[in-house]
Amino acid sequence: MKKICVLLIAIICLILFQLSSIPAQDQSRDFPMQTKWDAFAPDPEEYPEYQTLLVLWVIPDQNLYTYAHDPGPAGFPTVLTIVDEPAHDLNVFYPPGVEQPDPFDPDYLSMVYPWERTPLFIPLPGDMPLTGELRAELSLLICSDRNCWPVHKEVSYDLGMIEPDLLTSAMEQDWWPLWRDAEPAAVEAFPPMAFPDPEEIPVEDIVWDFEVRSIAPGLEVDTLARAALLAMIAGFILNFTPCVLPVISLKLRGMLTFEEGSGKKAQRRAFRKHNIFFALGMLIFFTFLAVLLSLTGMAWGQLFQSPAAIFVLGCIIFALSLSLFGLYDLPVIDLKAKTADPWKNPNAEALSTGVLATFLATPCSGPFLGGVLAWTLTQPPLIIGLVLWSMGLGMALPYLLMAVFPFMMRFLPRPGPWTMYLEKILGFFLVATSIYLLSLIPQDMFIKAVIMFLIIAFAAWMWGHWTSLTQTNLKRRTIRFSALVLIAAGAFILFRPTPEHPVTWAEFEENRFEQMLGEQNILLEFTADWCPNCKFLERTVLTPDFLNQIGLEYDLYFVRIDLTLHNPPGERMLLALESRSIPLVAIFSKDRPQSPLILRDMFTRGQLERALEQELE
Repeated sequence: MKKICVLLIAIICLILFQLSSIPAQDQSRDFPMQTKWDAFAPDPEEYPEYQTLLVLWVIPDQNLYTYAHDPGPAGFPTVLTIVDEPAHDLNVFYPPGVEQPDPFDPDYLSMVYPWERTPLFIPLPGDMPLTGELRAELSLLICSDRNCWPVHKEVSYDLGMIEPDLLTSAMEQDWWPLWRDAEPAAVEAFPPMAFPDPEEIPVEDIVWDFEVRSIAPGLEVDTLARAALLAMIAGFILNFTPCVLPVISLKLRGMLTFEEGSGKKAQRRAFRKHNIFFALGMLIFFTFLAVLLSLTGMAWGQLFQSPAAIFVLGCIIFALSLSLFGLYDLPVIDLKAKTADPWKNPNAEALSTGVLATFLATPCSGPFLGGVLAWTLTQPPLIIGLVLWSMGLGMALPYLLMAVFPFMMRFLPRPGPWTMYLEKILGFFLVATSIYLLSLIPQDMFIKAVIMFLIIAFAAWMWGHWTSLTQTNLKRRTIRFSALVLIAAGAFILFRPTPEHPVTWAEFEENRFEQMLGEQNILLEFTADWCPNCKFLERTVLTPDFLNQIGLEYDLYFVRIDLTLHNPPGERMLLALESRSIPLVAIFSKDRPQSPLILRDMFTRGQLERALEQELE
């Protein structure tokens, strides 16, 4: 066992070291794409009317994608519009997109160009003189898992550079099937808003000059090595968060009673096995998280962004605490002292409790975690998996060390009657954790949550004290099923869906906004119909109920800048906030109106609440 633990840690560290030079994606102000022209000779038998096939390559940066010419219900079309055509009417042919669920709205099927290089075809007629310059305007939307860049770019090609006799055959290229399936323009050109350089923006009476601050300026991550190191530290710190500490304390308490009455060798063996399976449960759950976040693009803790999810977690922890007070026994996750029940497998209990501890860690956040995950979740699945495994390794590290060095068991106090009192104290610790989680939900849910806790306590009493082994299986199962029905009925009655109260967003007007600076706390959001990431945030984070909650708590005035169409005032404000991409949210405090705090790209409710607390309290 000891050799296996040491070997596992060594292998993971070696992999991280070998991949430590992988850089982060460029988040600079330049457009994250390139373009390149090529010319090829089409098949003279199949396409005798064309002398040259001109190809404009759209080359996004790594791990980015563009929407197809016909994108479907989401996204924005890729459009190449030829201007000043040299003596002939030319058509642009677009390859068919790949149909897949939209990354930010799986209910819709979108057509995207997921390739490293996307060809846009311009066939040149046989009687067209190859002189002059072909100029065109390229409009498209480039997206990552965090933000979108609308691109409006002028491109040109000198037709005099084409030598028909020297052209490479297009039939020999791997993209030839795309050309054969390509179709001419079918979507009306609708160029998205472009982000010009500041020098190109006309000077207006109002000139914004902000000292922009980021919510986590010192935790930027640009390599896998740094991400893995900070992830391990963050994982270790998760052991001491309010969500995890109660379960960890209970398992350390359980270690005190292993193999009582047996020899030291047997005690060390049991101690080592317990820690290995407990750590393995943590690593298994982090592996599951890595797969889930890699395939779905979800953010860390996104499952716990809604008050309902936080409340459900509080109910689970409260139910666990009741088992420590003797109301009922848990079938698999035994948080109480070691018992002689032959039906309970200590290895399975340690494994399942490790999974539980990691599950409880997901709504919590600690130092280093925000910057690490902001970089990690934009990387390929392999990198996401390695970083999350590093986090799991950091969380499991204390228990792996105790497995490698079981002599540490002697530093634990000897078991005795006092451990029964400790068990009850830790039960109260779990109750305190439940109260902490309830403090995170809206005030209008609090009374309902307390009533739900009372129902859970009564149902747990039914489960544990209304049943016994002297009853028939039918009677015992009927009582326990009735307890579960009581919980489900209480949840349905207390938390029936109610209509949301919409939030009034004020439209951005420069003069009005300048007057409000210093007079009001302002939350400024940038959005656009072509920005799927923005719409995703509005459905998951910036929901009406949540905005109403923070609006009352922090006395916020909500302003929205819509960049769907050309919006010069909005463009000026975006550039003043040192950004060229959205989503973007800026918090203007009335105490420091010229130094806004910004959240770029994707963020969670917890991150927004921490930013508001940091800025406005």
